[in-house]
Amino acid sequence: MYKNGFRPRRSLMFCSWGAEEYALIGSLEYVQ
Repeated sequence: MYKNGFRPRRSLMFCSWGAEEYALIGSLEYVQ
């Protein structure tokens, strides 16, 4: 897409969290 000149209006961030333990701070704390 970038090679064809497409640029998104906003930045894109791809994130992934493992569900190792429920009590660990993860994606919920990241987005807040």
